Amino acid sequence: MTFVADCMLGRLAKWLRALGYDVLYMRRLDEQPALRFIERKRIILTRNTRLKSRLPKDKAILIEHDRVEDQLVQLARLGTIKFDPNTAFGRCMRCNLPLKLVSRLEVADLVPEHIYNSYSFFHSCPVCGRIYWPGTHHERMKELLERFCTNTSN
Repeated sequence: MTFVADCMLGRLAKWLRALGYDVLYMRRLDEQPALRFIERKRIILTRNTRLKSRLPKDKAILIEHDRVEDQLVQLARLGTIKFDPNTAFGRCMRCNLPLKLVSRLEVADLVPEHIYNSYSFFHSCPVCGRIYWPGTHHERMKELLERFCTNTSN
């Protein structure tokens, strides 16, 4: 499943990317571009009730909450997203592109020495060059994503 998030959902877009979903973030999204994205099989995520009312019902989701945690729970309850450890953390949270596995030697001068010495593998974004590793921040995010995406009870 692929998404387009409107300007009010930047944080949600990043967290969905952390889950491994392909999410375009649009600073400006109105009806015509949204319909083009729908033609490309993308689901529109919006907080804009007027935009939502102009789109096909099953092709757009009105995000009802302000807090990203509640937004993730809403999407999980709808069955739109789930946590899959095999696909989570496979995309750049900034660029949305799939990450590539890189050798330790390739990042030797790009990460702090203690990070380099502590981890055996790294991932890199092929566009922005951002480096990712499975540190404590990664583990905390994983725990939060699992909790939010399995919180489907009312």
